[in-house]
Amino acid sequence: MKERILTAMSGGVDSLSAAALLKEEYDVVGLYLKMHPWAEDLTLLQQECEKLDIPLFTKDVSEAFSKRVIAPFTAAYLKGQTPNVCTICNSVLKLPSLFEFADQKGIEKVATGHYAKLIYRKGKPLLQLAADKWKDQSYMLYRLQSRQLSRLVLPLGDKSKETIKQYARQRGFEKTAAQRESFGLCFTAGRSYKDYLIEHYPELKRLENGMVIDTCRKPIGTHQGYPFYTIGQWKGLETKEKKYVLDILPQTNTIVAGTKAECFKQSLVISELCVHQAELLERKESLVVKIRGKDEGTQGHISLLPPKEGSPQCAKVEFAQPVFAPMRGQDVVAYSQDETIVIGGRIV
Repeated sequence: MKERILTAMSGGVDSLSAAALLKEEYDVVGLYLKMHPWAEDLTLLQQECEKLDIPLFTKDVSEAFSKRVIAPFTAAYLKGQTPNVCTICNSVLKLPSLFEFADQKGIEKVATGHYAKLIYRKGKPLLQLAADKWKDQSYMLYRLQSRQLSRLVLPLGDKSKETIKQYARQRGFEKTAAQRESFGLCFTAGRSYKDYLIEHYPELKRLENGMVIDTCRKPIGTHQGYPFYTIGQWKGLETKEKKYVLDILPQTNTIVAGTKAECFKQSLVISELCVHQAELLERKESLVVKIRGKDEGTQGHISLLPPKEGSPQCAKVEFAQPVFAPMRGQDVVAYSQDETIVIGGRIV
């Protein structure tokens, strides 16, 4: 008898192909997580699961998604930060919900359609970059703990996106393979995050015509409201010369702007640490550090800072070359030379 495995089913080509690949080795059970309050048409997903002879369950997590994911996301923007909603969701909602449902069904293994690899070193599971470096999503999973990774299966880690689309078409899933890939925020229904914030916080409209100052605190223009800008952005700043956002001051609705060169930083500090290979930090090994999901990475060193009483542990990241526009609230993930994750955290 094959071992059962619970597979996340989003309705997209990646999760469907992951389930199809797993059918060769496992008795697959599908779970669709309903994260949004609006009605969703699952007809096509149900039809595809029937073709694979996979039972499909649904679980409504929309209330938890609103509290655990959307609320921290909006709160971060109101603090002048730039959060990554996927790393938040994977660690506090999506994967925990999958493991919880698996436990209820007596299933040990859980699978997703993320593009990332899992390897074991001395019995410890470690996330590793996917074969398809552009599609790699190990960055989005870095906050998962060893106990979660030990139950996780990632069948797409050694595949490319184009290979998966071709595989889906060959298996008869042409409609799913032809779907447009989504890149925006899943909960804004196609709107920009600015429109979403204004809809839920109409008072933000009063932030229009905020002040833009230079590094000498001299007024040089206006902006449309501090939550709608990120570090390194130049579009939307109403200044005579092209300027880039260097800092965001929420308390006074002020943006500090300067030249593009001033956006480059040689070092930064991260907190909310997730350490996966402490021994590499102790040996002060050179790491490849990503400051955003699609970042190719920059060589650097990371050292843990002396703990301060009442404050979370932080670490200092020092780059071999300056990096462009690190943003408060964004995730930093560092990889060893064998492409496994060493440590991750959020920029303070």
